[in-house]
Amino acid sequence: MKKIEFLKQGLENFCNHIEPLEIDFTKGSITMITGPNGIGKTSIFQAIPFTLYGQCEKGRGDDVLNSKTGKNCHTWTIFKINDVEYRVDRYVKYTRLGNSVSITKGDDSKPYLKGHKEVVPEVVKLLMPYKLFMNTLLFSQKVKSFFTDLGDADQKEIFRKIMTLDDFVLYMQQCNVDLKAIETTIMELNQNIAVNEGLMDSSTRQLELLNDKKEKFEQDKQFKIKQLGFEGKKIDLDILDHVNKQKELPDDTTSQQQVITNKSSVLEHQLNSLDDENNTQIDVLDSQRALKISELEKKSIELSNVGSAKMSETLGDLAKEHGEGVEECNAQLKVISDSKQKLIVERTELSSAINFIENEIDGLTLDSELTYCPTCKREITDESRDNISNIIADNEKEIDINLKKIQEINDNLDELVIAETSWGEILKKDKDSYLESCQVVQYDNREAIRQYGERKNIAINKVAAMMKEAVVQIKKNSIEESDKIQLELSDLTFQLKVLVKLQEKIDLYNQTLQDLQHNKDINIKNLDDANDLKFDDSLIKDCESKLQNYINIINGTLKERNTYDEQIKMIQFWKTGFSGSGIQSMLIDEAIPFMNERISHYMDMLCNGRYKVTFDTLKATKDNKEFRDKISVNVFDTQTHSDKRVKFSGGQTRLVDIGTILTLADLMANVQDTSVNIILFDEIFDSLDSENIRHASNLLREAAKEKWVGIISHTKIDDIEADNHLEFR
Repeated sequence: MKKIEFLKQGLENFCNHIEPLEIDFTKGSITMITGPNGIGKTSIFQAIPFTLYGQCEKGRGDDVLNSKTGKNCHTWTIFKINDVEYRVDRYVKYTRLGNSVSITKGDDSKPYLKGHKEVVPEVVKLLMPYKLFMNTLLFSQKVKSFFTDLGDADQKEIFRKIMTLDDFVLYMQQCNVDLKAIETTIMELNQNIAVNEGLMDSSTRQLELLNDKKEKFEQDKQFKIKQLGFEGKKIDLDILDHVNKQKELPDDTTSQQQVITNKSSVLEHQLNSLDDENNTQIDVLDSQRALKISELEKKSIELSNVGSAKMSETLGDLAKEHGEGVEECNAQLKVISDSKQKLIVERTELSSAINFIENEIDGLTLDSELTYCPTCKREITDESRDNISNIIADNEKEIDINLKKIQEINDNLDELVIAETSWGEILKKDKDSYLESCQVVQYDNREAIRQYGERKNIAINKVAAMMKEAVVQIKKNSIEESDKIQLELSDLTFQLKVLVKLQEKIDLYNQTLQDLQHNKDINIKNLDDANDLKFDDSLIKDCESKLQNYINIINGTLKERNTYDEQIKMIQFWKTGFSGSGIQSMLIDEAIPFMNERISHYMDMLCNGRYKVTFDTLKATKDNKEFRDKISVNVFDTQTHSDKRVKFSGGQTRLVDIGTILTLADLMANVQDTSVNIILFDEIFDSLDSENIRHASNLLREAAKEKWVGIISHTKIDDIEADNHLEFR
């Protein structure tokens, strides 16, 4: 059995909750959660599907953020699957984590899956789909989403997921895939048979052609032997003719060609040497020119360096003189600044003394109507009034003295400001004069360097002109000598061409004789080969072997096709078994009695059997003439004989819903061999009277033997024997 145990659910900044909250799911207990509307009771249960599936009836994504914080929403669910612990953490607008979800396993600190698209399929595989959770473990406050109020299609979908019937649809689809694959294979086998039958026909025709070819081969052999005999005689006549023509040509001309070639080499060497001599003379002139230019450049640089050194010395003297003047001005300005600061401090102290004396006078001034001193509580006499008046008069005199001192300080400060401005103007004029002198010195130096450069360039141009004239003369002498040598080379080249053509003709006759002799050798060999030629019977034997092989392949393929025909019959049998009328129908037929037995048990405990609830898989159409394949929930009030759920009161439908969710949970546990340790009820008792609440409490106490039962209510219900009570305000 697959054992699912929910251990803890936590939430923070989720819906109405800001502070972190964690709920423990203790097996075998009932926990009641109470509090007024809008306090966040429902959010505690809704946090579970939101964490696991990323959605709940509160919404998804930003819908569940606490409206006050607007960020850092975190929910977590801890559960076990057969003693292996898992933890799912979901974050919405969380600092650094953003919108994310992860799942960890066992004691691992790092998640093994991250992201909504990866985590949710893993949760569905480990636990169940979202709709099953919302219809077998959680009865939501919004009853319109519960099983009994859903449409036919949604009811059927949930029922099929509980029964895992969709797996059989997949099996049937796989049967279709297998059938298609086998049919494709059979088609390929048929094609293989057809291909081999075609090859067999082709080989039969080929065998006939090979026999015809063997007969023709013998005829061609005799014809070829005669033809090669005629060709051999013709080659002998051609060889005799070329030998006679070769005797008419002169002897070998190779030695004469060598003499002319040697003379040409000597002249070419002289021609190359002439170029080398010219280049050597030109290189010497270039070296002399470069040396002269280097001397001129060096002289120009020396003159420039001397001028620059003199300029630097002059600028240094000017800077030293300017620095001494600046230092004197700054010293005077420092003295003035220190004097100003001292006077400002003295003026500040006098102002503070005046403020202190004025405050003292204000404290000594007495109201004429006062008879007692407000501070010492003694009686005020005329003598004390006179003493106080004298003290006030002395203080006022001291204030006048200080005011005169402040005026003197202000006058001195004005004089210092005038002196400071004067020294500042002197400093500026000295700086302007210094900068102007530096510019004059630098200009004179640049002008001198420019003149040095002009004289250098004139000298360099003069040297270049002289060198150019010498190079022209050297090249002129070289061209005259070269023309003379070229004329001799041209004459030798003509003589060599004549000898080469004559030698080519001799070589051609020699090559022709060699070719004719080679052809004669080939003719003799071909004649011997023709006599030795025999027809290759292996092709005929190979063709006969292929024919037998094609027959064997066709027989083997027919046998294999018969095997696949048997497989098709077997797969078609299982396809029918996996269809809605096969195993699925059998499982449904077994499930309906089980569901009816469980709902009957629960309704007996809830209402002593007054309301009868049954399930079936056929639902009549409006005219009651046809039935549709749907899961149907039928209700009947044994007292009022009402058989329509819409005619039931809120309390009646609520009792039916309690029995239905427990029945669906039992069905899932029975079919899927799975146990879950929680069941959650949100405002399940809001329409029930005290008697029905007692019945429901007894039923939930029975369920709590194996589960943690969570109940949300506006107020505490005394009729429910809760093990724990969580009250929110």
